[in-house]
Amino acid sequence: MTDRAALLETLFADPARAADVPSAEAIALLVELARVQRALELMAVPARASSQERLAESPKPRLLTEAAARSQKSARWVRDHWRTEMPFAAMKGRTLLFPEAEIERWLKRS
Repeated sequence: MTDRAALLETLFADPARAADVPSAEAIALLVELARVQRALELMAVPARASSQERLAESPKPRLLTEAAARSQKSARWVRDHWRTEMPFAAMKGRTLLFPEAEIERWLKRS
């Protein structure tokens, strides 16, 4: 076991012993532990699926006209506002596709 590992083991067992750690060593430990903490945070929080992945999961993506009818908005309004109001939509070529589950969630929030 290295000195640093032994020191960490001691500090985990008794955090009050941190007062005995020299300042330079404490700073080095904090930097290393911050990297470990960030890596653990990233592993603990699931990544958000991209709009393309959500479309793949959706049973049947809705077209612009279907999304407009479902949201009781005009097709023009949906086309003009999809980036800000419905960011879950995705462009596939020149076609706008809307996952049904995301439309339902959006309708509940609105």
